[in-house]
Amino acid sequence: MFNNLQFRQLIIQPVLQAIYLYSQAAEDLLVGTCAQESKGGTYLFQQGTNPDLYASLKKNELAVGIYQMQPATHDDLWARFLPLTHTTTVGMLVFCGLPYTVKPKASTMLYNLYYATAMARLYYYHTVSEPIPDTLDLQAEYYKKHYNTANGKATTDEYILNYNYFGGTKK
Repeated sequence: MFNNLQFRQLIIQPVLQAIYLYSQAAEDLLVGTCAQESKGGTYLFQQGTNPDLYASLKKNELAVGIYQMQPATHDDLWARFLPLTHTTTVGMLVFCGLPYTVKPKASTMLYNLYYATAMARLYYYHTVSEPIPDTLDLQAEYYKKHYNTANGKATTDEYILNYNYFGGTKK
């Protein structure tokens, strides 16, 4: 599990500032999403799935990274919102230390915390029209509705517990 303060200061804040999408609410939402999805960075791929991890990763069958994004979601973001010719996209890739001439694979989110964070924030930004709420209870509902969805296993109570366990600072 990551040190929450270092995670905020060294990963989330610089990424959100680099892609011009920083707000305290966005920072807190990403902390909560990471806490819920990967137990604060403990898991880098979806648990409870195919025992042949390497084969599953190669086939893009597993949610990956500290935000547990599905490869199909990653690819959809690229298909609909992130053209390689857009200045903001190029800037994001350069900041993340990635080549800006090709779309990164979803598996990049396994090892590049900057990229995983940028993609999680861009997911919320491009797919949700509602502003990010600024209270933990409302962020839990926002996460459940928009990231985990009604069919997902997570609950708002679980999100709040994981956020607090991970070291969140919201009341």
